[in-house]
Amino acid sequence: MKRHGRNRCSEGHPADIPGLVQCAAGLFAEDSGTRDKTIDAEWPAKHAAQRFSETISDPARLVLAARHAADVIGSLSGVLEATTAMRLIRVATLTSIYVYLPYRRSGVGARLWNKFRAWAQEMNATRIAVTGHTPRTLQPSASTGALHSCHTPLRWRRALRRAGYR
Repeated sequence: MKRHGRNRCSEGHPADIPGLVQCAAGLFAEDSGTRDKTIDAEWPAKHAAQRFSETISDPARLVLAARHAADVIGSLSGVLEATTAMRLIRVATLTSIYVYLPYRRSGVGARLWNKFRAWAQEMNATRIAVTGHTPRTLQPSASTGALHSCHTPLRWRRALRRAGYR
């Protein structure tokens, strides 16, 4: 069953926290909790509400909620990493994205992604990165030696390239 129409995405609010926690639980159940045995699969139930309440108002973090009517049906979290003496550019990192199964392939994920890209641009990020929970998080590039995320799905890498990020 595809759900179209009244789906919308915007920055999360304190009232969204229960729905955001459920999205985190769904993500952990489908992804990190099943693929990475070093991750506590119960983390969302134990800590997600507190984490969302801390990060929802942090200007260096982005928490988006996708809604169908009043229900949270998806979420995206990102963080802006400031320049440092070592990294001379600002990097916007997508740390998680989740859409409930009945709403997948209805454009919800794309709307979340586009809001994230717009936020990254507004925050003057030079690069976008995507993280995930896998045992093999970083690998050196054979040609440059730079670390890159080896688990970033090809579709994300292509989307990042099309968006002008390298």
